[in-house]
Amino acid sequence: KTRVVLHLYVVVFILLHARGVDLAKVRSATRPFSSRIFQILRRSGRPLPASEHKSSTRARAIGSGEHAIQVMSDIDDTVKSSGGAKIADVYLGGIDTRYPRGDFYPGVFQFGAELSKAGLQSDTSAVPLAILTARAKEFKFALEIKPTHKICSNYRKRGENGWGVGSVLYGSVREWIFQEMMAERKFQNFEILRQENEREGKKIRGYVFIGDTGLYDRQAGEMMCESYPDQMLAVFLHDVGAREGGEKRAVVPQDYMCNGVPILHFNTYIGAAAKAMSQGLLDENALKRVINATLEEYSYKKDSRWIEIMGDVEMAKNAMKKADSLAKNI
Repeated sequence: KTRVVLHLYVVVFILLHARGVDLAKVRSATRPFSSRIFQILRRSGRPLPASEHKSSTRARAIGSGEHAIQVMSDIDDTVKSSGGAKIADVYLGGIDTRYPRGDFYPGVFQFGAELSKAGLQSDTSAVPLAILTARAKEFKFALEIKPTHKICSNYRKRGENGWGVGSVLYGSVREWIFQEMMAERKFQNFEILRQENEREGKKIRGYVFIGDTGLYDRQAGEMMCESYPDQMLAVFLHDVGAREGGEKRAVVPQDYMCNGVPILHFNTYIGAAAKAMSQGLLDENALKRVINATLEEYSYKKDSRWIEIMGDVEMAKNAMKKADSLAKNI
């Protein structure tokens, strides 16, 4: 299937050139214009002080046990590694080269399942996870996320009562060529999802978007927060940024607030779960389940990736100690 997709992208590239279109020149010429649009659409986030880290989201996160969190997730470099594959200097799905192309990140499915069922009563069903992807709908015959897809089956394994993937909202070839437009497409898909939930009468406590720092998920998340701050609970961004020379940066970007909503960065899904607990989105037992799932699924060398996981385990332990200390003082 990977070969088919690569061949499709090559065909699109060849057709554009056959019609006299220089893809690199088109993207280069339009980038300044696209960048100015996104500078208008987004506001610069301010750093998130520790004192605000809980209050802004916790009040909205902890609510009726009959209302669920709608989790939304990107795919490439968020659920699975893209491997950094590209054609003619255009990335096919993401920039992460730390894990082999197509491999799932340890703990990702448990994290999504825990967020979806957080705070619910035992007799209340979780809302299915939604996928917001820039994958081209024109190539759905090769890229479609069907119920039998490994992504869907893995989420089902970690869920309860048949929980798994629900809506899958795609992008188009346009966003592959003009990648600066990916953010707008994902934001539009978010609005479509909101309308679907309203029509179906789903009881939604709030929305959480999980993406990465590679290709415009930050901008998409900020657009969601700017337009619907009362409905967004948090944005989680998997840090796949690299230093010059390809080495991953040692420290994740600083978390910050966007229109009152936390934008949270993480190395591993243990770190994401620890920050979710600090926000009141997960409890300690959920965090422990994400830790166990991540350690269970990690099957690689004990290199820099393992060091990241161990670092986030320590972060999680500190978060749990802090929560215990706060509970004793109440």
